[in-house]
Amino acid sequence: MQRRLTPDKLWRELCFGDDVRLAVWSGLNIGMDERLRVAQVITSLQRGGAERLALDLHSEWLADTELSPLLLSLAAPGRTAFPVPDRCLVLPPQPARCERVPAAVKVMERYCVDLVHCHLLDQSELRQLATLGVPRMLTVHNARQGWTSGTESLTSEDVSLLIGCSMAVTEELRQCAGRVPVRTIWNGIRESGGALSWEAAGERNAREQAGRQKLRRELAIPPDAIVLVAVANIRPQKRLERLPAVLGALQALLKQEAENRPVHLILAGERSSQHEQSMQAEALLDSAITEYAVAECVHRIGSVEDTRALLSCCDALVSVSDYEGLSLVHLEALAAGIPVIATAVGGTPEIAAASPAVEVLPPEVTAAEFAETVWRVLKKSGGMAIRLPEVFSLRAMSERYRQFFPRLAGCDVRQACRGLLLVINNLSTGGAQTSARRLLKELRRCGVPVRAVVLQEVPEYPTPGRLDLLAAGIPVIVLPLAGRTASLAAMHPLLLELDREQPAAVAFWNVMPAVKMLLADALPGIHMFDVSPGEMNFESLERYFARPRADLPIRSSRDYGRLLAGAVVKYRRQRAVAAAQLQTEVHVIPNGVDLPARVREHGPRERVIFGTSARISPQKKLEQLLGALRLALPGLPGCELWIAGAPDRDCEAYAQDLRRLAAGLPVIWLGEVQDIGSFLQQLDVFVMISHPAGCPNASLEALAAGLPVIATDYGGVHEQVLDGVNGKLVPDGAESEFASAMILLAQDAALRSEWGRNARTHAEAHFRMDRMVAGYVEALGL
Repeated sequence: MQRRLTPDKLWRELCFGDDVRLAVWSGLNIGMDERLRVAQVITSLQRGGAERLALDLHSEWLADTELSPLLLSLAAPGRTAFPVPDRCLVLPPQPARCERVPAAVKVMERYCVDLVHCHLLDQSELRQLATLGVPRMLTVHNARQGWTSGTESLTSEDVSLLIGCSMAVTEELRQCAGRVPVRTIWNGIRESGGALSWEAAGERNAREQAGRQKLRRELAIPPDAIVLVAVANIRPQKRLERLPAVLGALQALLKQEAENRPVHLILAGERSSQHEQSMQAEALLDSAITEYAVAECVHRIGSVEDTRALLSCCDALVSVSDYEGLSLVHLEALAAGIPVIATAVGGTPEIAAASPAVEVLPPEVTAAEFAETVWRVLKKSGGMAIRLPEVFSLRAMSERYRQFFPRLAGCDVRQACRGLLLVINNLSTGGAQTSARRLLKELRRCGVPVRAVVLQEVPEYPTPGRLDLLAAGIPVIVLPLAGRTASLAAMHPLLLELDREQPAAVAFWNVMPAVKMLLADALPGIHMFDVSPGEMNFESLERYFARPRADLPIRSSRDYGRLLAGAVVKYRRQRAVAAAQLQTEVHVIPNGVDLPARVREHGPRERVIFGTSARISPQKKLEQLLGALRLALPGLPGCELWIAGAPDRDCEAYAQDLRRLAAGLPVIWLGEVQDIGSFLQQLDVFVMISHPAGCPNASLEALAAGLPVIATDYGGVHEQVLDGVNGKLVPDGAESEFASAMILLAQDAALRSEWGRNARTHAEAHFRMDRMVAGYVEALGL
């Protein structure tokens, strides 16, 4: 029998109809829809924060040309509901609750979804969704006390990614959810429309003033009254029964200060007729209103459709919840231009950190203390420009969800995770760059797939280090914009590469903090490791977190460390520092070097050659080395100091200053030396003053070549140079002690020979290349 169906009815029939037979006729094929199909699943569309967020996201994604969204509501609402939008299906009533999700799965199978975004579902429902065979993400909208059943025991079998609506919720999820990746996406609301012209702003102010007057007339509130508002459905967590005491305390405070102004409280929200706890909370509220004799000043207006319009008619929002996720009403108050006074629960302190118009108080605050804070805030808020912070806008929230979709949608079809992707600022000359190249080349030789990413290079002008890796057959991805602007747009080529082929591990090897934060946040489910070359890494983190990015929910080294699978440091002393700052597993893996077949033979010399290899930069403290040489010169036999290394970028003036300091000294400036092995074979003693120093390659290469080493005791150098065994360690900045060590070794060929042999033995035992590679293979799970 033929039926005439509108497009909307036809769509619903295709989704729900059991008697619909689908047939494909090639003549109707007009193209391929390559958009990502994202289905949101929520328990109902009753008025509430989670429901509103799902609807707002759905609205945003309907306008997104790269998404094809679907919104599914599993059941009818238990209180006033939101209107049903386009591309939204409310499932027909099912005989039993356990049959709701299978019905939704059937719809999503017909819709061929790529990804499911869930709200308010419990563990059993998430497990039913697993039969769909596509990645699933769950947004958790409340603190732990308000979680649905089984949330605290979710596993990677139940959900692919957990989203906390605030950093506080995310922290609770991390403590419970085991190995499930967790990220924070702050709740967001629609902005008021941005900057207005003077005329438009005047019209809006006039409209809001008219609204204030109308509301007060309707509720019989005097024009000069202070009007507080609480917007919350009646539930135990909202603790609305506390507000009558606050209202009474504020009235008493105003009388004490001779402020002849009445105070009124508007309560917007409703109870759920289906929940006994909601009715009990309402009874407590009624009892408190009676106890504090404020019935004439409390106005219960039920559910409100336009929350922001209501808020703009009031003087302040008050909230006394026991727990929250991140309240949309707090954000609406800021968008409406009124201050917020609330208990410091859930994400409320995170809003307060972004807006001076939010005042937070301990959850156990007394009514009198709360009232005093309300009055103080009201007195100062008159001249305050109150606006919604951008990070809590709907646009920002939607974009953060969007950034995770490609990672998730491809995780079930992506190739098996293999190998290492190493991210580094550049592959120019330097110890960190040298160690990275050595590791990558040796791993490739051992059959481990490796790739590199550089952030501060120009594609058309490769550095020698990049050419070296390319010649070894190692792919190098160049992100030229990342070095200038740390943004996801600059990282896009890398993210595409990771979507195509996910590695077993990603190593941040001496990377700019801003880039590390972006990538660590953007790559849930990937094992990431921070590899520290020395204390400069932690100093740079401290500088970054003094002013962190406002749009990233990473506020401390500890927050960053929670996103990592582990960290690597180069010497033992740094393990405790890394563990304290990052609070993640820390591995100690010293640098390694190839051991040359030929070792320097020591004997009497007419002219003793001291040497160092270092980039010419202030960090290398070459002026102190020249000072030590000048002090030692009267006690030295014939000698020379050879310096191998070219000036760093922007260090040419420093190099010229060094040459002036070296006037009259036996110093040979060799410039950039390509064959370090041959250079070391011509030396008698290796000298090094460097600050800071991690696990310097220059001194390791000297030890491996059989040279005694004189160095400052800084960073991990003490693990390389054993004082009185294979060299001398002197305190940082002690030029006279450094000079004495130079005299000692210059005058004693036998000591040079003994310490040289010990140097080689120590390098063989602790700093071989194969030892370093084995350490990374084990620590990074390669």
